[in-house]
Formats: sequence, C-alpha cells, structure tokens
Amino acid sequence: MAKLTPADIAHLAHDPSADTRADMAAKVAGVYQDSTLTAGERAEAESVLMLMAQDAMATVRQALAQHLKNARRLPDGLAMALAKDIDDVALPLLAESTAFSDDDLVEIVKSKSENKQVAIARRPSVSDSVARALVDDGTTRVAATLAGNEGAAMSEATAERLVDKHGKASLVQEKLAGRSKLPVRVLEKLYALASETIKERLLARDDVTPDLAASLVTNAREIATVGASLKSEEEDVAKLAAQLHATGRLDPGIVIRAVCMGDIFLFERGLA
Repeated sequence: MAKLTPADIAHLAHDPSADTRADMAAKVAGVYQDSTLTAGERAEAESVLMLMAQDAMATVRQALAQHLKNARRLPDGLAMALAKDIDDVALPLLAESTAFSDDDLVEIVKSKSENKQVAIARRPSVSDSVARALVDDGTTRVAATLAGNEGAAMSEATAERLVDKHGKASLVQEKLAGRSKLPVRVLEKLYALASETIKERLLARDDVTPDLAASLVTNAREIATVGASLKSEEEDVAKLAAQLHATGRLDPGIVIRAVCMGDIFLFERGLA
C-alpha cells in the first residue's frame, strides 16, 4: 500500500476542498490498513484519522467510514465516534465492521435510531446479547430484519421474546418461518399467532414431524379458546365450558392452559 507523499500534502494545502479532503481520507484509511506500517507510522495515521473523523463536511467522514469498514482494528474511540455520526457515515461501518464489541453495539442499539438498529441486525454475525437488545429496543422492522438474518445467534429465550413482542406482525412471521432452525416453544408461539398462510409454511418445515404438527394445531386451538374466554363475561365462560364438555373438547389440555394463562374461572368451571 502506497504511503502518503509530500505531493499529497501539497495537493491538500493547495486545494483544501471537501472533495480533496474526502480523497485524502480514503487514502489515509487505506494506508492505516497496511500491515507493514511501523509503530510510529501507525500512530501518525491514527492521529490523522481522528482529526478527519471531526471534519465539518459529512462527505469526508463518510469517505473515512466507507474505507475503514473492513479494517480489522481501529484507533480507540474512532469506531464509536463514526457510529454515533449521521446515518450516511455510520451505517456502512455498523453493518460490517468487526471493530465493535458487543457492548459497543448494545450502546448504539439503545440510542433508538431505527436505521442504525437495522444495520446492526443485518451484520454477518450477531451475538445473542446484541440480538436481545435489538428485540427489546427495536421496532418491528428491526425485529423482522433480525429474524431473517441466519447469522443472528438467538437463544430460545431471545427468540421467544421476539415472538412475544413482535410476533403479530406479518413480516416478522414470514421471516421467522423461513429460518432454518426454530426451537419447539418458538414454533408453538409463532403458530398460535400466525396467519393461515404462515401456518401452512410452518407445518411444511422439514423439522416439523407429524406429531409436532398435531401438537402445534392442538396448542393453537387451546390458546385461541382460552384467549376468547379471557375476554368474556363469567356467564359466557360457563356456557363455553359446558359446550366444550358436551362436545368432548374439555380435555386436560384446555384446563391446564386456562390456569397457565390466568383464566381461573374457566379453570374452575372446567374442573367442575
């Protein structure tokens, strides 16, 4: 990688326009990634990068971020300074740079900037702690982006949280249904919320056995039944329990589901 030359400095001094500064930012960023730099040369390059990160012109900072996004390391504070900048500067770095720690990414997620959250959700690799922050602090668009990213390592608890908070959105359902792996508990919750089209896709998944498919259908029916009961007056719940009993559908699953979902009256009527 070519080093900066006196001619580069002279050109910048003669023409300090934003375009020239942006070109210089790109060159310095490239020089910084040269593995043959001495410690002194690297320190000088870092000083110049930190100054350019404070340039008043966004095009300069944007050029800097664009050409640093693949750098294996960045000077202390530079990555976060650029990440907290406007979207045109921050997004390329947030989407690709490996210079951020999980704590750095969680801090950016908690800033509530949707575009930055989406960029982080699209990263080739997303840890569970970052995924959880995206679920808790992100919008439905962020959740859908995360759900569609196979590189996002979501634990069962995080995936359940995603369904609980954002699972009613059709785009989230679609993205989750397309994931290669989903825990059974997540499948159950998603199936209970999903549209008929998504339900068909879930039942057709390779990891859904006939027994699991039957369980998903039964659980969804129980949840729907208890959900309707929770919204009803006690007299109507009593009639529902009687109807379920008369048609042979008042099985232990419904009774247990009722108490688990807090429907004490249906639970009592079911036992009675």
